Amino acid sequence: NDWDKTKKEQFANDPTHLLAVSAKENRSKGDKGPGNYMPPNKEYHCEYSKIWIITLTKYDLSIEKKDARALEQGLENCTKD
Repeated sequence: NDWDKTKKEQFANDPTHLLAVSAKENRSKGDKGPGNYMPPNKEYHCEYSKIWIITLTKYDLSIEKKDARALEQGLENCTKD
C-alpha cells in the first residue's frame, strides 16, 4: 500500500518472479501465498520457493508464518549437488 506507482509497476512487471503457466493453474493459484498454494509438480517446489524468497528480499516484503513454513518445506525439496 505504501508503494508509489513506479514501484508497483516495477514489481508487477519484474521478470524474476513472473512465470508462464496455464490459465487453469493461474486461476488455481490466484493471489494465494505458498502456505495455501504450491505448484502441483513437487519437483518444482524448490525453485518456486527460491523465487518467492528472492522476491521477498528484493522488495523487502514481510511474510506470514504459514507461508514461511511452506517455503521452508519447499526448500527441503532442493537437491544437494
